[in-house]
Amino acid sequence: MLLQEIYKSNLSPEAIEIYYNLLSGYTAEEFKEAAREILKSRTYNSFPLPAEFIEIMRSNRFIKERAGVDFKQIRQIPTPEQEKEIHDMIQDVIKKCEGIKA
Repeated sequence: MLLQEIYKSNLSPEAIEIYYNLLSGYTAEEFKEAAREILKSRTYNSFPLPAEFIEIMRSNRFIKERAGVDFKQIRQIPTPEQEKEIHDMIQDVIKKCEGIKA
């Protein structure tokens, strides 16, 4: 597992089973997005706890459900000509999320 290598951690089969059981309600893509977010924003060296993955995945689900937007699609739009479309999509998300408390 890449995360084990990065965090120089060797999870036991029992620990892997616990992680699997706690995270099994999420898709592989949701887990990958959470792992990327952890790698980008986490500043300490221990292996992330299941709660850290779950917190990010719940937040991402909430935002996507409330806004009706898949942010992965926004990140994949590569051309400068589509900047206005991205701007409009983000403004729409902001309008839909106004007043929502997580």
